[in-house]
Amino acid sequence: MKEQTELNCLRCSAAITYAGRKKFHEGINWGFLGDLMELFECNEVFDIYYCSNCGKVEFFVDVPRE
Repeated sequence: MKEQTELNCLRCSAAITYAGRKKFHEGINWGFLGDLMELFECNEVFDIYYCSNCGKVEFFVDVPRE
């Protein structure tokens, strides 16, 4: 979600706050070879939003637009 749109919490309907973008990877930690081996693992990037009212966290992925 590149553009910052106002979103509301699904639990309490309060406005949720953008917390940043986080990259997660599957697999094991390869230690000093980590950066090289990450090229061969599945990586997902999520935009994270949280509700300061109830604590709910939501993850969003970029959806390809046609």
